[in-house]
Amino acid sequence: MDYGARFHIIPNREALFDLQEGEGGKVLMGNDTYNEIKGVGKIRIRNPDGSIVVLNGVKYMPTMDRNLISYGCLEKAGCNYTGDKFKVKFYKDGKEVVTGIYTDGLYFFQGTVLKGEAHVSISRVDTTGKWHYRLGHLSLKNMEALVKQGYLWSKDVSSLGFCEECVLGKAHKQSFKKGKHTSEVLEYVHSD
Repeated sequence: MDYGARFHIIPNREALFDLQEGEGGKVLMGNDTYNEIKGVGKIRIRNPDGSIVVLNGVKYMPTMDRNLISYGCLEKAGCNYTGDKFKVKFYKDGKEVVTGIYTDGLYFFQGTVLKGEAHVSISRVDTTGKWHYRLGHLSLKNMEALVKQGYLWSKDVSSLGFCEECVLGKAHKQSFKKGKHTSEVLEYVHSD
């Protein structure tokens, strides 16, 4: 089923499909800062019962920390909701759409955002490089150890390309030679 929305937010580009990239404006956050919208697309959510829900009009904001689903947008799309015992359920046409459980001041939806695969041009993604950056510039040898332990998929780790940050991080700063001063006291002053 396809449910219309306008202000759902997701930071993960890989989860979106039918993504229309481009500058989409800014959103004012609760801490009086602005986050940029880099595109608008759709996401698929697999509920615990196996049903799939599609939310459209989802804003792609890579600077966000987590996915956000808007109550108001679900209501505008014709959903109604019930809440009891710190659990909220959204329905449309009598069918359950999304369920959320209250934890630490927010309702966390009980479902999995699927990778956006429909209507996407396939391009080779360097997953080894992504994991290298995400894991704090971990070496290929250590990533292969994580594969053996079952923390990474073997298809995600193959060969590691050139990483400028690693090279710069291993570089040593040359020390300055000791300066020679032939002036009187306080005649020659250094300051930062």
